[in-house]
Amino acid sequence: MRRVERVFIPKDALRADNTVMLIDEDSRAVSRTVKVGTQSIDGWREVTSGLSPGDRVITSDVAEGSIVQSSSEDL
Repeated sequence: MRRVERVFIPKDALRADNTVMLIDEDSRAVSRTVKVGTQSIDGWREVTSGLSPGDRVITSDVAEGSIVQSSSEDL
């Protein structure tokens, strides 16, 4: 049996142009295009490509290039 892992992000993090804002290694907001899947569950949207393990997705409205601080500890 094959195990399938899927990535979901809060729907509020997905922008109209299928981009998300991430925190880069310099603590700045950067935009990245993602491919959205068909699944939507309880306010979460499936992302099928464009994100990597460890990416920190921003859920609030920030401008690209802004310095941001994560409100949670890295997992």
